Amino acid sequence: MIIVNKYNYRGSGLSPWYCSNPNKTFQGQEQDPLKQKSIVEIPISQRGTGVQWVAASKGSIPLGAITAGYEADGTPLYVARAHHSKGLHIGKIKPVSNGATIPIEGVEVLTSFYEVLVLT
Repeated sequence: MIIVNKYNYRGSGLSPWYCSNPNKTFQGQEQDPLKQKSIVEIPISQRGTGVQWVAASKGSIPLGAITAGYEADGTPLYVARAHHSKGLHIGKIKPVSNGATIPIEGVEVLTSFYEVLVLT
């Protein structure tokens, strides 16, 4: 199971991460969502729950992508994941971007090849 946490930080409503991964970022800076009071956990099983990961690249967002939060300006944010440094990391993608961003060592890393969580 993957736990995606989202919280409100400076008007932005999503900063997804694995619970075991302490690297969370917002606008390129490390944050600690455990200090926030509005944490919402979304349990996501990889089989049999009506969701699946769909491969995408270069800013594309597949049909049925799950909206998991919003930027301060109302731009929707979707749950993404990508491989980086021998690991699989939960991140986010938004429309009009060149890829998904994932938290790595306290900074957001842009990746062109990723998967997006969609309803099936």
